[in-house]
Amino acid sequence: MSGTHTISRTSATDVGGRDGVVNGALKMNPIQSVYANEETGEYTPTNDPGLLIPNPVATAKEEIYNNATTRVLGDVYAEWEFLKDLKLKVSLGMDIMYLKQNKYTPSNIYQSLGIASAKVGVNRSINWLNENILTWNKTFKDIHSLNILGGFTIQRNNVESVTGASSNFVNDVMKYNNLGAGSIYDKPESSATQWSLMSYLARINYSLYDRYLFSVNGRVDGSSRFGGNNKYGFFPSGSVAWRISEEGFMEPVKAVINNLKLRTSYGFTGNTEIGVYESLATLESNSWTIGNQLVSGFYPNRIPNPDLKWEKTGQFDIGFDLGLFNNRLRLTADYYYKKTTDLFTNVDVSPINGITSYIMNNGDMLNKGFSISLNGYPVKTKNFRWYMSTYYSVNLNKVQTDDARNYNLNDYLNGTAVVSGQPISTFYSYKFLGLNPQNGAPMFDDWEDRWHLLQGKTLDEVVPMILVNSGTRDPKFSGDLNNTFTYKNWSLSLNFSYSLGSKVRLFEMYGPIINGISAAANVREEFLDRWQVPGDEKYTVYPLIISPSSPDYEHYRLHYSAPQRAVGPNSGVPAFANNVWQMYDDSDLRVVSGNYLKLQSLSFSYRLNDRLLRKTPFTQLSISFNTHNCFTISAKELRGQDPSQAGFADAGLSIRPSYTIGLNVSF
Repeated sequence: MSGTHTISRTSATDVGGRDGVVNGALKMNPIQSVYANEETGEYTPTNDPGLLIPNPVATAKEEIYNNATTRVLGDVYAEWEFLKDLKLKVSLGMDIMYLKQNKYTPSNIYQSLGIASAKVGVNRSINWLNENILTWNKTFKDIHSLNILGGFTIQRNNVESVTGASSNFVNDVMKYNNLGAGSIYDKPESSATQWSLMSYLARINYSLYDRYLFSVNGRVDGSSRFGGNNKYGFFPSGSVAWRISEEGFMEPVKAVINNLKLRTSYGFTGNTEIGVYESLATLESNSWTIGNQLVSGFYPNRIPNPDLKWEKTGQFDIGFDLGLFNNRLRLTADYYYKKTTDLFTNVDVSPINGITSYIMNNGDMLNKGFSISLNGYPVKTKNFRWYMSTYYSVNLNKVQTDDARNYNLNDYLNGTAVVSGQPISTFYSYKFLGLNPQNGAPMFDDWEDRWHLLQGKTLDEVVPMILVNSGTRDPKFSGDLNNTFTYKNWSLSLNFSYSLGSKVRLFEMYGPIINGISAAANVREEFLDRWQVPGDEKYTVYPLIISPSSPDYEHYRLHYSAPQRAVGPNSGVPAFANNVWQMYDDSDLRVVSGNYLKLQSLSFSYRLNDRLLRKTPFTQLSISFNTHNCFTISAKELRGQDPSQAGFADAGLSIRPSYTIGLNVSF
């Protein structure tokens, strides 16, 4: 049994919201004073004049987000051998988690609008698992080995939550510790969910001469998440392995190749990762004003789908394990091919019943790739050891679906649209043609001179015609490299990771200044190198900042396909762009390589000699220095943007290094 209790305080770093401190720090006027009156501690409330941005320093220092998490993990089991070679094992495991979230917004920051508010949320989760496994083991004539297993398991998860909030406190003394001290009470909220999983399983393992290995598995899983017609799924699998190193013809090379195993398998697995009640018709509560009176009631918010069933993946694997020089070096290699059918898909439906989408099984996805891992001791002497391990993997996928969902423009620009025949996370960009030599505006081939050819087409049809495929957000290749060097009592460990083949969109430049630039708003440094006079287009790719007072402003402010500026009445051209600055920020010019090499962690330690500990109560004592996220080598065009921060949202905190000093003592 184990338990943890964690208390954390965070700031509102949510990058997509107006109140996020990172977003605020980037956009707020850099010469604006933090305090209106530093002596009294009165903050400057907002960025004024300029964009309405709450003071990020006040938000970070004054607004309170406290989380307290208590978690207990434990299991017990009983084993009974009631016949020779026949055992029954019964186990029960529990995972209990209690989370309390506290938020307090004082009256002295802008978000409160002068009225302090508090919110407290409590979430309790209980997950238990019962396994009942019957196993029979038998060896015949020291040649045949047979293992037969059968069992029944059941798992259940219960989650309950409740939230209360109030505002208009007399002072900030009690904070969130006394919601009753507020004079205005918000509507309380509560919820309870439950899901269950029940499984019947069987397995037969057979070994001949401990060289030829065979395994057959089968399981029937039932989930409460699926429709009444398809709650259960059957998932068989089988595998074969050959320990070549145990054959007699391998004896001459046994000193070099001590282990060689060839293996292959094929089988099916199921996926249940959807909402708890997606297959059921459910109701949502709300309140309406009828006859000047507030009335509470319910309305349907989900269409039932009794045919919703398991997402199923069939996978073929083939690989080998190799051990050299008495396992001083070990190599493992695998190739896999898997096909997932009946993918969970959100399907758009007519909103006539007040519901716009529901989940159904639709489409397939292919994945194939290989992985290689190598570990061992390249150098191993009496006082010095070098242990090395590395892992390398390649994954290629392709979606095969006639998706019934209607994607919007941002889905294609951000890589969240599922496009048949393309890998998951494929995103699209506008083709940048350069800067207009007359006025420095960015140019794109958006078919404005032949817009009539786009009439009557859907956005799904227009996107591949106008936009270009920029690649995927997910890498094609990834891996890690770990090294540990030990000299007597000193130890140094380095953990590197790398990623190849992904693409990253740079953070937006022009979005914040579409309506003009102001001395009261922070802007990007790159604007210093923008186009200013004819001829600059030969030396820069940063467009001119067009003032709202310019005659060209209205032409560029709205794209011709935007609904507000449709060409002709009911032109029938789907909106595939907003304005020229949005097109620039989402152009292929702003797409760069996401390849990187990271030193994920570095650890340096020293263990005291046993001789020095003889006169102490300690049996072992060591001290260590550890650092994580040490450095990243990536494309220079990122200019400090972390390659994991693809520019599909506002800028956020980059991954920062962390440092710890440790003392490990044993008695």
